[in-house]
Amino acid sequence: MEISQKELQLKHLPSELKKNELMKEIELELKSKNALIGSSATPQISKNKLKKLLKVKMFEESKDEYRQRKKEKKKKKKDLTCKDIGTLTSQGIEPPVKKRRYAEKNQPQSNLTVCLDASFDHLMTHSELNSTSTQITRCYSSNKFSKTASKLYITSFSSALKSRMVVVNPFFEAWNPKHINFTELNYLEFFNSNDVDSNADDSKNKNFDDAPTYSEINSVEYKKKFIYLTADSENYLEELFDDKIYIIGGIVDRNRHKNLCLNKAVEQGIKHGKLPISKYIDMESRQVLTINHVYEIILKYLENRDWKEAFDAIIPKRKGAKLKDNTLSENSQANMEGEFCIEDYEGDDKIVQNSTN
Repeated sequence: MEISQKELQLKHLPSELKKNELMKEIELELKSKNALIGSSATPQISKNKLKKLLKVKMFEESKDEYRQRKKEKKKKKKDLTCKDIGTLTSQGIEPPVKKRRYAEKNQPQSNLTVCLDASFDHLMTHSELNSTSTQITRCYSSNKFSKTASKLYITSFSSALKSRMVVVNPFFEAWNPKHINFTELNYLEFFNSNDVDSNADDSKNKNFDDAPTYSEINSVEYKKKFIYLTADSENYLEELFDDKIYIIGGIVDRNRHKNLCLNKAVEQGIKHGKLPISKYIDMESRQVLTINHVYEIILKYLENRDWKEAFDAIIPKRKGAKLKDNTLSENSQANMEGEFCIEDYEGDDKIVQNSTN
């Protein structure tokens, strides 16, 4: 690539002089723009705007140099990796091979249904909507590459969150419906008008127009199959069942809205529960996880039905998570026996405590 005389001059100038030269160029450009619109006045521009223009100009002048430095850094890292592999090989140690992830061609499909409740977008800031969109993307990716896929649905998907998803991942509507499906209906309406236990993978073939009646979606018997997962619940999940629909609150709120998902479940007369983290893991922080971490734990649990292994593999180490001993202490066992269990529900809103008698 040929370098102009002007670029050569700028390249060898000290940084302050280079800035001054570029600043003069910016001023000349602004004056020429004013001349085009027939104005002879000195262009008025704020200091912040001038800084931004200068930053852009400096990047344009040095982008070739930046690319070269990045290329050299990448080559150096590759050479260092080759050197490390050679050292390990000489010591008789087989070096680790980084494998690229591929979705399994014959990935088994579980009958377990997970629903992300996206009805809270009006409670989130712009930044939190971005985080939620990213976490939904990670849920899709986790389901796609997991050993066993689950049925994943995003309900109440409309308005602000949908707009942010278009920005974060413009091709989300083309995602494989085997691994994720979107609907504007809320979960009570959607799962009543659609047979999620059928073998149909593509929700586009399902009829969304058959709206359920009010009495249908509010019947006690119908609501028994829903379990809302929330860390604020006192009930522990001991097992996951294929005939249940597990709801995860699709919200990132930095803990502003207390008991939001719990209150919603109680108001709707839906069972609620939480993952049995405290039974297997000691954590230094609160047992509140991101949307994708909760979903990834469920997927990991589906592999071998082991909560302990699922928590150890997924919960981030930054939360100070440590595995408990295989046998619980007498005090811990007594505390767990005094807790409520998700299977102890009877009827619409009645909960019966576990009894050791």
